[in-house]
Amino acid sequence: PDVDPRSAATVLLKYTEWLDLSNNSSSSRVIEQYQEILKLDPSWDEPFYSFGLYYSRLLERKNEEGYVTTGRFEYQSIYFFLQAFERNPSKVRENLPKVVTFWLNFTSNAASPIDLEEDPEDLDSKIVTSRVSSADDICKAIGEAFERCPTYIWYSVLTQLLSRLLHPFSKSARLIEKIILQLAIDFPRHVLWYIAVLLNSKTRERRAIGTKLVKKIVSLKSHVNLMDTAELLTKEFTKVCIADMKKVSGNSRDLVTDFNFKMKTVPTALAVPIRTNLEMVSPAVLLGSKGTYTPFRDVVSIYKFHNKYKVFSSLKRPKQVNIIGSDGLAYGIMCKEEDVRQDNQYMQFATTMDFLLKKDVESRKRQLGITTYSVLSLREDCGLIEIVPNVVTLRSILINKYGSSKYDVNMRRDYNLWTHDLTTKRQKRQFYDEKKALFDPQLYKWFLETFPDPINWFDARNRYTRSYAVMAMVGHIVGLGDRHCENILLDVETGNILHVDFDCLFEKGKTLPTPEIV
Repeated sequence: PDVDPRSAATVLLKYTEWLDLSNNSSSSRVIEQYQEILKLDPSWDEPFYSFGLYYSRLLERKNEEGYVTTGRFEYQSIYFFLQAFERNPSKVRENLPKVVTFWLNFTSNAASPIDLEEDPEDLDSKIVTSRVSSADDICKAIGEAFERCPTYIWYSVLTQLLSRLLHPFSKSARLIEKIILQLAIDFPRHVLWYIAVLLNSKTRERRAIGTKLVKKIVSLKSHVNLMDTAELLTKEFTKVCIADMKKVSGNSRDLVTDFNFKMKTVPTALAVPIRTNLEMVSPAVLLGSKGTYTPFRDVVSIYKFHNKYKVFSSLKRPKQVNIIGSDGLAYGIMCKEEDVRQDNQYMQFATTMDFLLKKDVESRKRQLGITTYSVLSLREDCGLIEIVPNVVTLRSILINKYGSSKYDVNMRRDYNLWTHDLTTKRQKRQFYDEKKALFDPQLYKWFLETFPDPINWFDARNRYTRSYAVMAMVGHIVGLGDRHCENILLDVETGNILHVDFDCLFEKGKTLPTPEIV
């Protein structure tokens, strides 16, 4: 009996993927099989995704063998991924970051001379020529995909693109600017924040690119007033971030009095800089779907600012500004004088991990996930951080529980005692046992008091243990340190764990004057 092309392609795709994963065939045979599948059903996106993944894995294996790339594997992987996005952009979240990484890393190398040890000059010349040719082909493929794919897919890699604005390969740099400009035109309420941040940068080259983008927006007569508001608000928030509270007289804690904050900039259509506003909704499978995909949730815009602000007692003395949204709700934003770009990068990673956990059936059954929040860098030395509601620090819970006079806590004294006076293992063990007996478990009491209903208590306890376990794994992967009890928060409504302050990443804690060992 006749078999329809999709069914035949499905069977052959399964067989081809098995050949690859089991190493039962040569790469040339696997590539031939994929090409046969594409001929059978050229409209189906799955073989293109699979073929793109195959080339990315092939490149990884070649690199492990010391392969000097000419860019053909990168080009093939990028090309097939882009072809898949044109047919169905449902897997953009997982695969577009890989495409952008291949594209920008390779074209950056192509723009620079390569170092080949003990190779003849003619070979060096051939590889350089081949690399430049491949870089041109990759940029051409990206440009064509940009014209044919929906613009919103590029929003998922906006932070990647912004970080590589000063790309050394001119064609890549022009493409990045073109993509960001189109995103700003199509989604101004979200993207104009990032354009305004460029204008606010301390780096002359980034300011120049920001100015160029703004001139193009103005020349197109597109969202000019919104652009002006974004630029002004960015400057106003920067003022609040970097203000030295020692020089602020009085205790009024008033935005206008203390910082000359321009309240007349609102109301505005700009999105409140919080996660639910700025995060793109992952595309559903669109082929065969009758519904219309909307990349963002209903936008909550800025209606006004609350006059009063709060100053936190931590070292950097960050301030909390409250924004009243168009929905009538108040949203807390922390204005912090600190380079928050690393926090932003971590949050991108955490968002991807959360997406993958929610996509997996077994993880979804166990409600595994990571609580994320918005981080917007205003400048190289300051930024805005969304304040997650209904959370308390682990320290505040324990201080409250250990608040009676019987707990004599003096960390400096105990530290000096441990490092200088207790010289033998026996002494240290005795000291540890004494402290352990003094500080008996208290967290379980907080759970019983906060969640008196047995069902809610059981659910909150499960959420606590599972979210803590997820963050322990994620922390191990990224080498996360500085996990003291003020950087670990608990959600009082669900029991979920929330981590904050990601300055200490990639095992940085091991390089501190007193290295972290936990």
